[in-house]
Amino acid sequence: MRKIQVHQVDAFTRERFTGNPAGVVLNADGLTEAQMLAIARELNNADTAFILSPESNDHQLRARFFTPRTEAGFVGHATVAAHYVLSRRHDAPRHLRQKSKAGTVDIEVRGVDDDRSIAVRQTTPPLGRELNDRERLAVLDALALALATAHWRLLFTWQSLQRSMLHPPSSSENRASTSALTPGFQPVRETTA
Repeated sequence: MRKIQVHQVDAFTRERFTGNPAGVVLNADGLTEAQMLAIARELNNADTAFILSPESNDHQLRARFFTPRTEAGFVGHATVAAHYVLSRRHDAPRHLRQKSKAGTVDIEVRGVDDDRSIAVRQTTPPLGRELNDRERLAVLDALALALATAHWRLLFTWQSLQRSMLHPPSSSENRASTSALTPGFQPVRETTA
């Protein structure tokens, strides 16, 4: 029977039981997608990183990320958690490249021991096209807003059917009104279907 290593890590903190928890599974080669999902469900973190061997010479390792319900393309805090665990090995590299479904990122381990930190560099994600007026109105409707109540010009970009981004200009009034939104995305799905 093959052994895997499972770790529970609090990312973005130096204090136990604070920060952003993530599961990390090393030696995940050979696990099926169903097994990865079952492990993520059992760990019950927001996200769990599964570390696998590289597929080619342009990266040193692969990572797959699972919530208790589904797979994600990339998860920042789980990446930090995974590389923190890996950096504790005596012969751990200080610079490496990680491949995931969302692309490849550069990882740098900075400092040592308790002063160790993990830096993740990624290319700027591509944004989709700006939504047309019909789509913009559907998003406003889904957010329970009328055009008259949107005092700022909204920039919506479309990345996929599951993900659209709202980019309001930054101001305290806009942040307050944005944080009060309670979206319902069914009207958007119906508009784009």
